[in-house]
Amino acid sequence: MKKTLFVYSIIILILTFYKPSERISAKPLTPENYRELLDKAQEIIEDQPGKAIEMLQDALQLIDKDEDPVAASRAYFLFGEACFYLDDLPEAIKNYLVAVDIDILSGNDQTPEHINILGNLGYMYDALIRNLLLLVFMKRP
Repeated sequence: MKKTLFVYSIIILILTFYKPSERISAKPLTPENYRELLDKAQEIIEDQPGKAIEMLQDALQLIDKDEDPVAASRAYFLFGEACFYLDDLPEAIKNYLVAVDIDILSGNDQTPEHINILGNLGYMYDALIRNLLLLVFMKRP
């Protein structure tokens, strides 16, 4: 009985203090780890969009748009994705447009990533228009 209680205690301690999902956000913010923040945010964006937004805000503070426009564009794209998962279509569109502007200004507008952003942007506009039309037709007597 004592061995079982001891094993359960160890397991609880391990689960309490070892949180791999929190390790990246526990690191001090340095210019070197913004790519890790972007990767981690992309991993959790569907399940925890709110936490992903926090990580992306931290990453955006570290990214220099002039030095690494690809990372800046990716951050705004992921920000738009997180907003989509939170059902905030206008905010998603706003962030996709920022990503598109960064790509165009940096000459990164011929890449598959840029085309993906444009496709998602079109989808967001379509979804927004459909939602507005549903509201209009649902209010009719």
